[in-house]
Amino acid sequence: MSGGPSGETFDTAKALDAAIAIYSGHTTEELAEQSMRDELKAEFIEVLKELYHEGVVDVYYTDFVTQ
Repeated sequence: MSGGPSGETFDTAKALDAAIAIYSGHTTEELAEQSMRDELKAEFIEVLKELYHEGVVDVYYTDFVTQ
């Protein structure tokens, strides 16, 4: 995936793995609550900052699907 203005690329596999680890431990009922999604998103951002050495500023969901 393309990075910032300098055009660097980065591997998103670590981010996907972190998302699966964080969100898969919760029921669809829990994830239906906005407060829970906000809490997990904050946790996800902190994990991403660790994985990508503070290179992550925020996370924006374009889709949120539960099964």
